[in-house]
Amino acid sequence: MPNTSRKSQPHIQTKAHHNISRSKQLAADHVKADSSTSLTEQIRQLSAQLEQRDRQLKALYEIGQTLTATLDIRKIYRVIYHEIAQKMLGAAHLLIALFDAETETLSCGFAISDDAELDPADFPPLRLGNGPASDTIRTQQPRIVDLEAEYFSEKARGQATYIGERGPDPKSALYVPMITNSQVIGVMQVQHYAAAAFQETDLTLLSILANQAAIAFENARLYASVQAHALQLEQRVATRTQELAAANQRLTELDRMKDQFVSNVSHELRTPLANVKLYLQLLERGRPDKRAEYMQTLLRETRRLEKLIDDLLELSQLDLGVLDFNLEPTDVNYLTAELVQDRILMAANRGLVIDCQLTGEPLLALIDPARFTQVISNLMTNAINYTSSGGLITVCTAVQWHSESPWVTITVRDTGNGIPVQEIPQLFDRFFRGAISREASVPGTGLGLAICKEIVEQMGGRVTVESQVGQGAAFTVWLRPAG
Repeated sequence: MPNTSRKSQPHIQTKAHHNISRSKQLAADHVKADSSTSLTEQIRQLSAQLEQRDRQLKALYEIGQTLTATLDIRKIYRVIYHEIAQKMLGAAHLLIALFDAETETLSCGFAISDDAELDPADFPPLRLGNGPASDTIRTQQPRIVDLEAEYFSEKARGQATYIGERGPDPKSALYVPMITNSQVIGVMQVQHYAAAAFQETDLTLLSILANQAAIAFENARLYASVQAHALQLEQRVATRTQELAAANQRLTELDRMKDQFVSNVSHELRTPLANVKLYLQLLERGRPDKRAEYMQTLLRETRRLEKLIDDLLELSQLDLGVLDFNLEPTDVNYLTAELVQDRILMAANRGLVIDCQLTGEPLLALIDPARFTQVISNLMTNAINYTSSGGLITVCTAVQWHSESPWVTITVRDTGNGIPVQEIPQLFDRFFRGAISREASVPGTGLGLAICKEIVEQMGGRVTVESQVGQGAAFTVWLRPAG
């Protein structure tokens, strides 16, 4: 039989070889197709990344322009949050922690969470510690932080500022130093709810922005400092202007007072001098039997001139502060009783009675006895001069309270015509003489009460007056108690 199997074997081998070659070709074609598809995908991905990077660069440029165009720190904060944290990084939280190199403390400058601004006062200042914000300050290097793994360590919890305590916990964060002039002025913190939300490209992006923001912050801070200094200077100028205006007004008032003083002194001197001149002529040409009367008038006018000059000298010394005061604890009851005793005869000659009402025990005040005597003497003389015959003068001492403090008081009260209410504010003005004194022709210079007021104030006290027309007047001297 013919051996057919041997003849057919080459055909089988050729077919198998063909199948193998075909498989290899198909495999090669598949690999070629896969390679082409992978390259296309890579090109697409690269193109998308380039487009994203282009958008980021454009956004950075626009944000940089915005940051350098404004000096409003609040606006800078909000631009960073909306344009970077939200739009570019999809983050919900932003916190700007400012660094004070002298005290080595971090304080919150701005905080916003889920588009709601937080009060920086809710974030107490923290000294540098072991948290990510402190580490960023020390190293001046940005970092991506896994908040779940790194932040919640026992040491870090108390050492870094954390927005998430006000809401759901963020899981990832970027910490970027803000550097200007090689100095760290703060840390920009962006926090995201998602874990592993940030990449190195985000870190680079935020680092670039943080340095731009640091320059903007520094410019805004310098501008605010210049504005504050300008405002301070403006306020100082305004204050100084007011002071100068007040001083000018005071000088104008002093000039007016000087003119009035000269006028008053001239008037007060002219009257007795005219009388002196007149009666000197009468002594030479008048009736011989009137010489004694002329001499009495001359003596009276001379004493009036002497009193005026003495009062003017005393006021001048009081104004200059050169009048000596020897303050010492003194029993005002004793001095008052002596003064009343000295004037009982004078009052009786005018048909007046003096009633002395003293406290039943020594009443000590811190006074200069000679100056006190001068004041009370003047008040009692005025009371006698302005009280009609048949009237009563009461002198009393007491302890009265004013402004929650005790005061030793001496009151001289009369039953004279009283003082019109409109004249009371002027009673202690120099050279002021009321209508009643002019009508009654009571002699005086208009300086006595002014001197009394000055003396009492030099001793730490004050003088008050109460009066109604037709019901007399009461002058009260208030003195500091001794001890």
